[in-house]
Amino acid sequence: MMLSIILACMVAVVSGCDRLVAPKLGSMDCTEGVDVTRCNFTCELWTEMIGADVLTCLPNGEWDNIYPYCEPDYSVCGKKGAPKCPRITREDLRDFERFLDQLSEEDRAELENITLEVTSLISVRAPASSVCKKSLCSFPCVAYPPKIARQCKKCRRKKLIKCSKRASLFG
Repeated sequence: MMLSIILACMVAVVSGCDRLVAPKLGSMDCTEGVDVTRCNFTCELWTEMIGADVLTCLPNGEWDNIYPYCEPDYSVCGKKGAPKCPRITREDLRDFERFLDQLSEEDRAELENITLEVTSLISVRAPASSVCKKSLCSFPCVAYPPKIARQCKKCRRKKLIKCSKRASLFG
């Protein structure tokens, strides 16, 4: 009985809607009503949720909002007494593709512009203070190509940029 409750909390299968799993570094709690399924998401304390904290399965078989992603706070993780900052794995990138698929064309263009700007600054060996643009806060670090993602993490870890929870396009 306990095992089935645990499994129900980790994976939600809803008729008509895609199967959901808890985000990495987060958890999910789904409830099914007579004609609605709603899933609530939370992230570890040292991470920031990007996307929606509640998803509802609509009658058309679609989830009503952006599936969440738990972005590590690179200014917190890795510090003494805090969890180690996780590496970005291939699995993370595959999972994040699902998140990126939900972006509007405008958001995709913004992501591309930030990537090009930071790439050009890195290529001319600009100082970290120039490379660490506030615009890097607009997306989770994993959204960027690997070289930019590493720079994004470094900028946040060294607090060269301070990203407020509201700075993200999704927060």
